[in-house]
Amino acid sequence: MGNQGIDMKDDGGLSRRRLKEISSLSMRKYREASKQTLVEGARSIQAAVAGGVDLIEVLITEKAGGRKAALELVGKDTPIFVVPAKDFDRVSDVRSSQGLLAVARFEWAPTTALRECRRIIALDAVQDPGNVGTIIRGAAWMGVEAVLCGAGTADAFSPKAVRASMGGVWDVVLVRADDLAGALTDLKGSGHSIASADLGGDSVTTWSPSPRTILVLGNEGSGVSADVGALADEVVTVFSDPKAKATESLNVAMAAAIMMHNWTSK
Repeated sequence: MGNQGIDMKDDGGLSRRRLKEISSLSMRKYREASKQTLVEGARSIQAAVAGGVDLIEVLITEKAGGRKAALELVGKDTPIFVVPAKDFDRVSDVRSSQGLLAVARFEWAPTTALRECRRIIALDAVQDPGNVGTIIRGAAWMGVEAVLCGAGTADAFSPKAVRASMGGVWDVVLVRADDLAGALTDLKGSGHSIASADLGGDSVTTWSPSPRTILVLGNEGSGVSADVGALADEVVTVFSDPKAKATESLNVAMAAAIMMHNWTSK
């Protein structure tokens, strides 16, 4: 790939302008405009490399191991810049960073890609990027093929979601749909059934999903929206003792993990 397209100073380091561009990737509008995001930490970068992701450049501090450490991770084809700690802190999205990050290209898959997927998670306004990333991580681990992100859902390619996914964003089909109900209606037409996650549903332990199923997870506070819930063929919940109320406060990502485990183990 070489250094094509990277703004460098005469001494081979990154320019102030490029550092500012990388720093702006913490904001969604700049990620969307450039189709670039930040991948922080050695494990996340390893996962991106394993997933064949196009890494534009790597930034690392001397304290983190400098050029030698970065080369061991990404090889010689990706531009590597050893930057002062103060410059790294300007672009990092992490409070206590490892001093290592990569800028990666990303692309949302088209909605039509979902028609060939058997197991799909749909996120209906799940707002916390940590929850979104953790759900994607679980989906990738448990064999759910795709995650469909509806309006109001945190950006799956935000740095925090990418970190929480631990490479999962590169292993599943990721689709964004502003009209989630419309996308689900289209998928029902292609043979998918829809299960809505809700406290009032049947226990996930007795759930017998069809081979082509979409599990909808709702907003952390308000649950699945009315228009999306109206499309559900069935409603499921995490099983609990009716005398216990602990599951009512289950984090949506934890509830998702329990549901996906029961779903994919059948």
